[in-house]
Amino acid sequence: MGTAFAGFNKNVIAPSLKAERENQRAIAHLRARIEMTRDTLRKPQSARTEAAIAFADLQKLQETQPAESSLVWLPSQLKEHFGKFKFPVSSCRMNIRKAVEGLPLCERDYWTINLAVPTEVGGVNALLFAIGEMESRQPFVQVQDVTFRKDTKNPNQVNAKLNLSVLHCGQNNGKTPVPSTKF
Repeated sequence: MGTAFAGFNKNVIAPSLKAERENQRAIAHLRARIEMTRDTLRKPQSARTEAAIAFADLQKLQETQPAESSLVWLPSQLKEHFGKFKFPVSSCRMNIRKAVEGLPLCERDYWTINLAVPTEVGGVNALLFAIGEMESRQPFVQVQDVTFRKDTKNPNQVNAKLNLSVLHCGQNNGKTPVPSTKF
């Protein structure tokens, strides 16, 4: 009787253990698939959140953008800003205007300005400080490069040439941005 009972258990228990293992594998597989699906669902939510933050930053930046073209405000602002540091602007010229790829209605104006840099007001270091202050106060203006050369007529002076760019975007969905052109 013990032998028949042992055979019965073996025949009944072995298949049920096998089925339980298969069920556990299937459950683990389904849990992994559910987690993958959750990750897939989180990605668009995360992307939407990142896009909303970027859009808010862009709107904030657009609200500080000058309402007019840089042709209107840049020359006088450059003369005023560098004049505070005792660097007279001898010329200010717009070289070219280009569309900005990936930013519809936005253009970048490229300018060249020439400055006299007297050594008695701090020279090159003072000019570099003035450039940094200008860029920090006006996020739409970026100095691309600076060139210095000795003034042959005045030994106490260096001439500087700044190439800079100004980002300007078109209308902000009918909303006029608040001008903020002071450096």
